[in-house]
Amino acid sequence: RKLPPGFRSVSLLKRPVRRGDESAVHAVFSDGLANVSVFIETTGSQAGVMQSGPANMGSTGIYRRVVGDRVVTVLGEVPVLALQRIAEGVERRPK
Repeated sequence: RKLPPGFRSVSLLKRPVRRGDESAVHAVFSDGLANVSVFIETTGSQAGVMQSGPANMGSTGIYRRVVGDRVVTVLGEVPVLALQRIAEGVERRPK
């Protein structure tokens, strides 16, 4: 919903993350130079300890946000403000 200028969706799929029926949604967005991955999964047993906010792993930025019983993790080699904008644009759709 709130993509940085120039970014567009390039893929969307479900990936298994744990034993059982658990799966995560994995979306990839690109501006032609940089790619940003968005993972949406259940918080599971870590719901009370999951922290939102920015982090870095080398040149890859990470931004995590808890939305209800889901955690949204956005990562890519872009400025952290771009990651935050994408993460904060993720909303839970009513069923």
